[in-house]
Amino acid sequence: MRTILSLLKLLFSHSKAMRSLRSALGKNALIDSVLIPFRAGDYESALQAAEAINTADGESHEYCFYRGTILMYLSRFEESEKWLRKLTAIRQSDNKLSAIGWSTFGALFLAQRRLDEAMECFRKAYNIWPERGSADRDIAEVWLCRGDSPSEALKHATLAVEKDRTRDHGSKEVHDLNLSENLATLAWATAVVSHDQEQVDRLVSEAADRVRGGSVQTVAQVHYHCGQAYTALNNFLKSEQHFEEASRVDPNGLWGRTARAARAGAAK
Repeated sequence: MRTILSLLKLLFSHSKAMRSLRSALGKNALIDSVLIPFRAGDYESALQAAEAINTADGESHEYCFYRGTILMYLSRFEESEKWLRKLTAIRQSDNKLSAIGWSTFGALFLAQRRLDEAMECFRKAYNIWPERGSADRDIAEVWLCRGDSPSEALKHATLAVEKDRTRDHGSKEVHDLNLSENLATLAWATAVVSHDQEQVDRLVSEAADRVRGGSVQTVAQVHYHCGQAYTALNNFLKSEQHFEEASRVDPNGLWGRTARAARAGAAK
């Protein structure tokens, strides 16, 4: 999930609503009060901090996004869906914000393995913002979870990496973190399709290098996907290491829990 919060920090800094909030509260204090605990995996504190957005601006696009996203990472899926439905119902003049909203809604469905609904959301995000590599990465992950068209997963994961290697993300951090997710997903798809461990090793190594120092969510997601890649190669020692790292980094978050479940399944 990617680096959505990092990207939104950049996007919202240019929106009329957030300029007003920043003027009232000073610089990025309002956003940082949510992002700092969130990036560290302190979801309850981030959720509490998000209420300041509601106090200042009501049930705005920003508030619905933050609340829905944080609740998703807490696996409070029913509550998350309520806020993400509100998010996608808000008319946006900025197509990029609209695409991110649909991508986030798709991520919720993917976490619940509601794969048809996830694909529908991801395709909407892709149609709005096709240049964004993460849109292809999302679609690739659905195909990997479905398991019935690995060639489609590989195609979209490859496109994700190709697009995000050259696209201007606005900051090196966002570029590296988005690309790390794409590389890890490509490693998973490569393992499923070609079983080429040498290529998987290269992709995993670059993903790990780029994600270093990122938010706990992105680090855990990358390691989870790397673990899935090695599971597909029947290299259970390496898959165990990556699942364990995902769980260690973000023990209270969505990817940590997902990695623990995958680790338990691989042990059977």
